[in-house]
Amino acid sequence: MDPNQQSTPRGDYQSVPVDRPRNYLESAAPADSAPPPPESLPSDMPLPQPVEPSPVQFAAPEVITPTDAAAVPPEPLLEAPDPEPLLAAHTSAPVSAPIESVEAQTPARPFQIASPESKKSAFWKTQKFWLIATSTAFVVLLLLGSLSWYKATHHKADTKIPVTAVASVDTSSNVKHVGGSANEKAANDQRQEEILSLRSYLEAYYTSKLYYPTTAEMTNPAWTIANIEGLTAATMQDPDGTKAALAATPTKGQYAYQAGIDKNMGACDNVSQNCNYYILTAILSDNTPYVKTALR
Repeated sequence: MDPNQQSTPRGDYQSVPVDRPRNYLESAAPADSAPPPPESLPSDMPLPQPVEPSPVQFAAPEVITPTDAAAVPPEPLLEAPDPEPLLAAHTSAPVSAPIESVEAQTPARPFQIASPESKKSAFWKTQKFWLIATSTAFVVLLLLGSLSWYKATHHKADTKIPVTAVASVDTSSNVKHVGGSANEKAANDQRQEEILSLRSYLEAYYTSKLYYPTTAEMTNPAWTIANIEGLTAATMQDPDGTKAALAATPTKGQYAYQAGIDKNMGACDNVSQNCNYYILTAILSDNTPYVKTALR
C-alpha cells in the first residue's frame, strides 16, 4: 500500500483510497535528498497552487429486506438412514462361537494393596543390636568379676586337717586340777597355763596381722620365736616332753597347733585364704585333752 494514501476504517462501508496532494519539492527531489536552497531556484518559476482534495465517497451498505429473506430457499435437512437393510445384513451374517466375557476369561485374583517398598538395613547396624550387645557384655563382665572375687575370698579347702574328737571345746581361762599325785597335778596345771599363754600370743599376733599363723609356721620353732613377740621355747615344751616345738596333731608329751579358715578347719595359707581359726591342744596325765580355740 502506498504510504501517501489514506484509507478509512473497515466496517460495513467500502474503503476508498484518498490521494494526498504533493507539493513541488516533494515531487521534484528524492525523499532522501535535501531541498536546494531558495536562492538557487529560478525567479520566473511559478509557485505550485494548492490542490483541493476530492471528497470521500462511501459505499452504501446492502440492506436485506424481509421480502428478500423469504425468497432465499432453506437448506434441505439430512434424513436418517433406513435401519431395515442394516438389520437384514446383521441377521444374515454367520453365527460364530459365543464370546466369553472378560470376567470369565480372566481368572479372579484376590485384592491386594501394594505396600511401599522399604529398604531394611542389616540388623547389626541397628540401635537395638548395639543395645543388646552392650548389655550382654556388661552382664558377662559383672559375672566374671563376681566369680573372681568369690574364688579369692571363699577358697574351698583342698584338704582337711584331722582333729581329735573331743566332748567339748573350752574357750574360757579356767584351769582344771587333774591328777592322782601332786606331781601330776602340778604338771597338768603347767600344761593348761602354757596353752593359755600360747593363746594370748596368738590373739596379739592376729590383732597385728588380721590372721593367725599357719600350721606349718607354728610347728617351726625358729619361725615361731622370730615372729611371735614374747614367745619362748620353754612355753612350747610339755613338762614331760623333750621337744620345744608344737606338733600338727595332738600327741602326749607335746602341744599341738592346728589352723584353718573357720571352725570347719579348711586349709589356709594366708595367701589365697587367710587363717581365721585355730585349735590348741595339750594331753593331760590322765590322757584327757585340754583344748582352747580362737576367741574370734
